[in-house]
Amino acid sequence: MSDDSTESVSEEELTIQRYRKMVELHKETQETIQTLRSRVATLASPTQPSAADDRPEGVAFLLRLISTLDEVAETAREGETQLRAELNRLLGKTSTDLEMPLGLARFISERSEDPGFEYEVSRDPIRGTVLRWRERDDEGWIRASGFLYENPHAWLED
Repeated sequence: MSDDSTESVSEEELTIQRYRKMVELHKETQETIQTLRSRVATLASPTQPSAADDRPEGVAFLLRLISTLDEVAETAREGETQLRAELNRLLGKTSTDLEMPLGLARFISERSEDPGFEYEVSRDPIRGTVLRWRERDDEGWIRASGFLYENPHAWLED
């Protein structure tokens, strides 16, 4: 005889493990892309400041490759953000029903598994979504804190 609750729990645990592995794979992918980008950028940069006019024809290709790697890295970061959000949902760590901008969601998802990380999300009529965060150490002292805004310079437009 099988117990349905045991099977559903183990299925949920397997799903969580899959999402954690996918998040780790995205991290490794981003590190690899960054390494490649650094190597290509080294090849594309002139060895001497005066040699900027004498760069070989292949440099234009390398510059396009750097741009493409940047796009791939951004796609990987967006994918990681979505995976972390789903993982947090599976773990029951969703905190708000607000639709958050990608950058703020990424900030939260990257730190949400760290012990001592706390945050609050609110809406400001001018700056949009406001994220107030802090990190505490093992003894409870605040190690770091801050505010992040969806539109940090919106008040300057008035």
